[in-house]
This record gives sequence, C-alpha cells and structure tokens, in this order.
Amino acid sequence: MEKDIHGNARELFPYGRLKEILSWFLSHEGFVTSAGLAKRFGISERTLRTDIHNLNDILKQYDSQIVQKRGQGYTLETCSFQLLRRLLSEAQDTALDTADKRINLLIMTLLYEKDYVSQNQLADTVYVSINTILNYLKAIRSILEGYSLRLLNKVNQGYKIGGNETDKRICIMDLLEGSLQEENFQFMREYHTMWEGIPMEEIQRIVLEFSQDNSFYFSDYSLRSLVWQIALSVSRMRSGNELKSYQAPEDARTARLLTPLMERLEKLLGVTFPQPEKCYLYSCYILNAANFPSEDINMDYVRGLVTRILQNIYDCYQIDVRDDAILVKNLTHHLHSILQSKYYQLNKKNPLLEVIRQNYLLFYEITETAVYETFQDEPFTMKADDIGYICLHVGAAVKRYFDARDIRKRRTVIVTPGGYSVGSFLETQLDSLFEDRLEIVGKTSFHELENYPLEGVDFIISTVPLKEEKLPMVLIEIPLSKKNIEEIFREIVAGKAASSGWMDRLFRSDCFWRMKSRSREEVIHQMSAHLLKKGYVNENFEEEVLEREKRIPTVMNEVIAIPHPLQISARENVVAVGILEKPVSWGEGRQAQIILMLALSENYGKDVERLYDLLVDMMNHGVLQERLLESRSMKEFLDITEAYLGRKD
Repeated sequence: MEKDIHGNARELFPYGRLKEILSWFLSHEGFVTSAGLAKRFGISERTLRTDIHNLNDILKQYDSQIVQKRGQGYTLETCSFQLLRRLLSEAQDTALDTADKRINLLIMTLLYEKDYVSQNQLADTVYVSINTILNYLKAIRSILEGYSLRLLNKVNQGYKIGGNETDKRICIMDLLEGSLQEENFQFMREYHTMWEGIPMEEIQRIVLEFSQDNSFYFSDYSLRSLVWQIALSVSRMRSGNELKSYQAPEDARTARLLTPLMERLEKLLGVTFPQPEKCYLYSCYILNAANFPSEDINMDYVRGLVTRILQNIYDCYQIDVRDDAILVKNLTHHLHSILQSKYYQLNKKNPLLEVIRQNYLLFYEITETAVYETFQDEPFTMKADDIGYICLHVGAAVKRYFDARDIRKRRTVIVTPGGYSVGSFLETQLDSLFEDRLEIVGKTSFHELENYPLEGVDFIISTVPLKEEKLPMVLIEIPLSKKNIEEIFREIVAGKAASSGWMDRLFRSDCFWRMKSRSREEVIHQMSAHLLKKGYVNENFEEEVLEREKRIPTVMNEVIAIPHPLQISARENVVAVGILEKPVSWGEGRQAQIILMLALSENYGKDVERLYDLLVDMMNHGVLQERLLESRSMKEFLDITEAYLGRKD
C-alpha cells in the first residue's frame, strides 16, 4: 500500500541535487559506476557517497533504497516507482538548489560561529565538495567586503568572520531580505534556528499595539523589518554577540517615548537589553516608523543636496528638472529619510532595487551619476539601495520632462479606399477619441497617396497595407477595434514620427569592430580613438569615459557594458559597437564582451530614452546576447536585434 506523501514532500529534500539524483535513477535501469555518476553531476565521489547516504535516509520511509554492489556500482531498489515519481512531482524547489543560496547560508553560519569552522564542516553544511567550497569562499570574501567585514583564515583551523557587530547585523538583515519568499513572507528554513524560542507574532503584536497607541504607523515591509531587527537583537545576544557599543546618538526624548515598548519586549522575551542594544533598537524603530518626529537632520542641508542633484542631472544629461516642484518636494522628503538612516548607521534596504535596475535603466543611470557627483565630497556615500529609492522620483520627473517637450498635436492623414465618406466617418471617431492630441490634416485614397503632400505630417492612419511606408503607419479596421485605439494612442504618445529611423541614426555602419583587446582600458582606448578619428567625439572623450568607469563601472551584466563619459564630449550622437574575442574584466567582479560605447551630444533628443529601453531589452535576453557575439557588421548586429526584439523604430 502506498504511503501518504502529501504535506511531507514539499520539505523532504534538503538540497536540490538529491532530487536530481533520484530523478536520474528513476529514468535509468541497471547499474551505474560511482565515477560515472559523480561525473554526471559534477561532484567528487566523496560528495556522491554523502548524497547517496542522505538520499537513502529519505527513501527508507518509502521502502526504497539505492544500493551498491562491488564491481557494478549503484542501482535503485524500490517497491513502487510510481510512489517515488509522485514524491518528486510533489516536492518544490528546495532551499539550497542554487549556489547563491548555499553561499548565503554559509555566510549566515559563519556569522553565528565564534570559533573557526573547517572546510569539511562548511562542505557538510551545504552538501558540496571541498573544491566547490574553495570557490564559494572567494565569493564570500568579496560579499563581506561590501559590509566592511573580513573572512579570517587560520591554518588547520578554518574560517570565521571578523568585523564590527553592527556591520554583521546589516549583513544578516540583507541575507534575510534576499531569502524572502514574497508569496508567504517566509524565509529560508535553514535560518529558522536563529529565531528558535523567539515569539515573532507576539513581538509584532506588541509593536503594533504600542505604535497605534502613540499614533506611529508602518508599511508592511517596515513593520516586518522592525520585528526581524528586534528578534535579531535577541538572537545575537543569546549567541554571545551582543553590541558592546553603538555610536548612533541617544536623546532623552526618544528614550522617553520608546522606554515603555522596551519594557514590554523585555518582559515578553525574558531579557534585559543593555544600553547599546536599546540604542540600536531605538534607531531601528525611528527608521521604520513613517512619522516618528525627528530633527536630527538639518533640512537646509537636505534641500541643498537636492538642488545639487538636480543641477548635476542638467550638467551631465542636459535634462532640466530643476523647477519640477513635485520632484523637489518628494526628493527632499525621501532624501531626509535616507540621511537619517546614515545618521543612525543602518542601511535602509530597498526591496525593489533589482526590479528598478532591470526595468528603468535610463532613470537609474541618470540618478546614479548625479548622486555620485553630488556626494563625492560628503562624509558618507549613497548605496545602491538608496539610489534605487531616489531613482523612482527622478524617473517620474524625467518622464514628465520628456512628455512636456513633446506636447503638441500629432498630425495625421487618413488613407482609405472607401472614399471621402468613409474617411469622414473615421475622422469623426478619431476626433472624439483624441481631439486634444491629434490633428487630421487630410483624407486620401490609396492610389492618390503617392502624390499627396505629406510635409509636416507625423504619421499615417490607413485601412489598407501600404507598399511603401514613407512615414510611420498605423493599420486599422472599420469600425475601430480596441487594439486599433491602443496603437493610435501609443503612436501619439510615443512620437514614433520623431523616432523613425533612430537606430540607424545612432548605430552607424562605420562604428562596428570585432576586437582582441585584453583589458577594459584597452577597449576604451581603441574605440575612443576610432570615434575621434572619424570626428564623432572631442579629444577629451576617452579621458572622460575612463573617469566615468573609475567612479562607477558601466557593466550591465556579465556580457554587456555601456562605457560613456560623465560630461557631454561628443560632436554627434553615435553608439559604437565592439565585439570582443574574449570577455574582459569590467569592474564590480563582472566581465563584458559586448561593448556599446555611447557618444551623445547636446542634441540627443528623445533618442536616448529609446536607446536605454533597447539596452534593457538586450540585457534581459540571454539568447540574443549569444547571437550578437557572432555578428560581423553593424547591419548584422541590427538585423539580429530586430529578429529577436522586433524593429525598435
């Protein structure tokens, strides 16, 4: 009789490779050697033996076992293949099924260990080989540097993490946020040992009751962060990692307001928070409560920073949002909140950072450059999370700026073979839909279009396909469908008439090269020299590009980089393409092989917005990137892009 597997399979496999091994045995009959199976999964035979042992611990519940016979290897013995197939289908992706998750768990393990941890202990923690652990340790060392933490190594003893306890807590909070499962607000079950015996729901209830009584409010995200920070304080104290000091300022008013909350939490948790822990929790509360009264940051200073950010946007991109009242107000408020987090030495995590980076590349680029220019002489720096928050406000303002520049009625001609009456019928419909944005300058038939004067016309609306499109054209039906209305609206708003042929204008046939450069600097020198020789850029272009890379590397992912200067240093708008024979290091621990060098003059217009939209699409399309690496000319480069993304004009 088959066992009931519902409710158990979802958390049965501690790591994904066990599922892969079981799946392999279910689809292969007979024996397989230890060496062959280890090679199949890219692991050592020692690791394979550990995997088989762990898998058999699971399978024995289902009257099954992977057995080994001398001279033959391994095979699966089971009373029910059907049951095991159901087991696999019921099991969800496990917590340790990616290298990133295993690395995060190793960091968390090391952060909670006071003694050195050996390589074998680390390997057993995440079920990988020693060679894999050595690779993971390189990544761990790099990650820790971002938190001013060090991976310490002692011969014959192993590894541990050294550094400030506040920095360790910031790292832990980031790991928790990164492991969050949004659909159920849970995080990796391996981290649950941190919270053992800590009543999270009761902490949240007490925080909410206190906050409501005192008219403080939180977003769901901020409330969860505060509850985690309180639990983290208790967890670190219990593991012997309490704060010995905390540098954030303490004031009598804050202590008076929050002491009742601390007393209720101490009673619930059976702890006494020492003063540094209280100061830490005061800071956490202030930063997460949306309306906590604070006068720690000078507002004149904040307004001055906002003015400089907007001026730098203008200086670097010729986009003038300096008088956007909505932006000034919102950015002042948000920058005050960010500076407050710096004041209390806590990082304000941005849960939307990767979404912002991937989908609003132009706005993030503008914000990142302007913020860097503004804060390079300040006593603190803006992190990527901070820039992501600022980007949302800047992006909305830049969009308003672009839209404002294009405010005018779009001019169109209606083409229909049905005669003047059909054209008049369509004109009436279009006027009622788009009267404030569309001007119909005439109506003509398909055969008369060739001689029709089209000067000043932005695009054509036609009920029949045109053999030769002299202007952008929207093909419609009679009566107008919902799709037709959307396409006409998109044409009006997007201004395709102004954008027609923009890719051909920017991606010029004489600015494509296949290269054998061995470094980022060599690539930039060679491409800049070509552009200078052709008269597209000024003599200081290369120097400006190198300065930009020194401050903020322009690598977008592991394939594409978009080097460009901080200042306008081009005579004409050009995107030069360099395809490297081999990837080169491009900063931030990443490589690049497709190089798109942006040379933009003061008259770039709205083409730059369309360009960055294209770059986002390229960045998110791995197959397209592989094909682009094969291109041998600019025409081939653009043809491949069009084949995968469609024509962007």
